[in-house]
Amino acid sequence: MKRILTVDDDAANRFLMVQILSRGGFEVKALGSGLQVMDTVIRTRPALILLDIMMPDRDGLSVLRELKGNTDTAGIPVIMVTAMGESETLSAALEAGATDYVRKPVDSVELLARINAALKLTMYMEEHRKLDQLRVVQEMVGTVSHNINQPLTALRTHVVLLEQKMSGNDMCSTIQPYLNGIRSSLEELIEMVEKLKHVSRYEPVKYIDGMNIVNINQQNPEVDTPNDDSEEE
Repeated sequence: MKRILTVDDDAANRFLMVQILSRGGFEVKALGSGLQVMDTVIRTRPALILLDIMMPDRDGLSVLRELKGNTDTAGIPVIMVTAMGESETLSAALEAGATDYVRKPVDSVELLARINAALKLTMYMEEHRKLDQLRVVQEMVGTVSHNINQPLTALRTHVVLLEQKMSGNDMCSTIQPYLNGIRSSLEELIEMVEKLKHVSRYEPVKYIDGMNIVNINQQNPEVDTPNDDSEEE
């Protein structure tokens, strides 16, 4: 169940929003002040925010600008709730990053339709962003793999030639453990390059000092292909 935050200083409007959203299948958090929005959003991570434009303590436009100026909250869609005669402020809100708007008095069918459309748009944009990230990673991986493969292959060949040259030499037993260590490290590097070639999704993991690294130990999901003679249920 997706969580929606509705912000309005009018208690009757908040009650109406809660009723509409609850019947629409959403989990609802209601606030009566723009001053509480940022802390609540960071704490509860709503899927969408319904934000009244005109509020006495802090107007919705300034709240919107703060949300869009914070990297942790900028991606959350915000639908502005506006009264008639607020067209200039509404235009500024859309320019500041609001996803959409609804006018008071709120129509429940229109409100739910706009919310669902905004959520679908956000999901599409997130999928598109991940695809862009994956494309960048794959391009980088292709470049790195190409540039590393040749020296790795040359090193492995030189190890084999060195072993052949050392065969029967008195120093062979002394040097062989070191050659085995070099061979083992080379095989690990070659295996790593092969894993890089098969990165199929952008899956970062936490590393150190706030840095993320891409998980190269991904298992590509197998796609089940139905048999031609399988029965349809």
